[in-house]
Amino acid sequence: MVELQTSGVSGSNRLSSVPRVAFKIGKWVTLEYRVNDDDEFLEIEWTVGPVPIDDKKGKEVIVRFDAGNSIASDSTLYTDSNGLEFMKRVRNHRDTWNLTLHDNQETVAANYFPITTGAYIKDAKRQLNVVTDRAQGAASLVDGQVEVMVHRRLLADDDKGVGEHLNETEAVYDSANKKLVTKGLAVRGNFFVNVDSAEDGMRSLRSKMESQFFRPLAVFRKPVASGVEAKVPWLAVGEFPPNVGLTTLQELSKQCLLVRLSHLYAVEEHSTLSQPATVDFSSLFSVKNSVVSEVTELTLTGTKELSVEGEEIGGLEWKTTDEAYGWSPRSLPVKGTSVTLQAIEVRAFRVCFGKGEEEEVGATVVEDDSDLVEADGTDVDSWDEEGDSFGYALQDLAEMIAMG
Repeated sequence: MVELQTSGVSGSNRLSSVPRVAFKIGKWVTLEYRVNDDDEFLEIEWTVGPVPIDDKKGKEVIVRFDAGNSIASDSTLYTDSNGLEFMKRVRNHRDTWNLTLHDNQETVAANYFPITTGAYIKDAKRQLNVVTDRAQGAASLVDGQVEVMVHRRLLADDDKGVGEHLNETEAVYDSANKKLVTKGLAVRGNFFVNVDSAEDGMRSLRSKMESQFFRPLAVFRKPVASGVEAKVPWLAVGEFPPNVGLTTLQELSKQCLLVRLSHLYAVEEHSTLSQPATVDFSSLFSVKNSVVSEVTELTLTGTKELSVEGEEIGGLEWKTTDEAYGWSPRSLPVKGTSVTLQAIEVRAFRVCFGKGEEEEVGATVVEDDSDLVEADGTDVDSWDEEGDSFGYALQDLAEMIAMG
C-alpha cells in the first residue's frame, strides 16, 4: 500500500460555469470531479503518472467506487461485451467449470474482466453505473464496490509467456540539461458515474453510453451552390425512438445512403425500452423536393442485399440446451419504408431518394430508378445528378448533425 497525501481545490472554470473539485494525490495523481446541470452523471477526470519506481516496486493504480451497504450486489458485476449486451460476472465463479484459486493474488486477477464502455452493480432497489472512455479492466472484489484499473507500471514478468515486464516509458527533452531523459507514461481519462433506481438504471446507463461514444463531429466545408440550402434540417434526429441509435450514415451514390440502425437495449433490460422499435425512413429524413423511394436491407457489412429473389441469405444456426426467451431471433422484414428492430439488433439498409412535389410522402419499393412512383401512384423523377448533388446534401446533413 502506497500512502499518498491529498490536497483539494474547488471552483469553476473561467470559460464555463461547471462546478468542479480537484484533488492532487501525491505528485503523480490528480482527480477532478465535475457536475453538469444537464447531466445525471458525475464526471471524474483522472490523471496518473509518471508512476514512480524509485523504491524498486511495481504499482497498479485503480479507481474504486464504493456504495457501501447501499447496494447489496450479491458477488455480481455486469460488464459490457464490446458495447452491446452486458455479461453477468459472479465473483470466484465460472459457469462452465469449477474455478480453483490458490491465493489472494489469483483471487484479484481471476475477478478482473475487460470493459470497453461500462459496468454496473445492482440490487432490488438501486444500480451503480460506471461509464468509461476506453477499454480497461474492472472488478467487484467486495459487494457494493466497482473498481477500474487506470494505469500500471511493473518491474517483473509473471512468467506467463509474454517474457516482458509492463514498464512503458517515453523519451522527453530536458531543456534545462539539454538532453533526452526517459520516464514513465502519464495517462489521462474520464469516468462517468451515477446511481439510479433498479427499474431505470439501464435507461440512464445506455443513454450515457450512446451520448459518450457517438458525440457530434464538427464539420467544415467550402460554400456550395446557391441551389442547396445548407440550413435545412435534413435529418429529424428528434424523431428517433429513444431505444434506437444511428450507427452509420454513409453516401453510397448520388441518390442512396447506407444507414445502420441499432436497438440500444438487450432482452428484458428495461420494461418498455427493450420492446421492438419501429423506424419509418420516409418521416425520419426530410429532404427538400424529394421522397424516400426505396429501402433495401443489406448484410451488416453493407456489401450485398440480405435477400436475393425472395430467398434469405443463410446464416449460422446454433444448437442450444434450452429456450431461455420466448422470442424469435429472426429479423422482421422491411415494410415499405418502415423497419422494426428487435432487442439488441443491428441492421443495415440502403435508403434511396427520388424527386417529388411533397417531402413527406412514402413510396412503394421499386427496382428501377426510372420507374419511381409515390404511394398515390404519381410519378417521381429520379435525382438530378447534374443539379443538386446528393454529395453536397450529405455534407449539409453531417453539418446539421454536428450543429445539433
